Amino acid sequence: MYRADPRLAVRSAGVKSGAVRYFTRSDIEWADLIFVMEHEHKKVLFQKFRNLDIPDVVVLEIPDDYTFMDPDLQLLIREAVEPALSAVWAEITGNFLLE
Repeated sequence: MYRADPRLAVRSAGVKSGAVRYFTRSDIEWADLIFVMEHEHKKVLFQKFRNLDIPDVVVLEIPDDYTFMDPDLQLLIREAVEPALSAVWAEITGNFLLE
């Protein structure tokens, strides 16, 4: 969803069986911020990569019950991610975006 967004450099990976691409050590080391849908996903990341310095992980509080690229899922993700991105951007730049 965010690959063409000029504000970001994005990688997508999963933690559950059946993921098209799984999180790797390289992904963790590359990331400045990680978004996951559920607390269970965060738990798996910290268990699997407990020996790494994991960047901030934002839990979106979205149940992982949707099919890939489901329009309802995309809406929920955007609604959850955009405020977090605004907050991170404000922290980095010292600017605060009001909606």
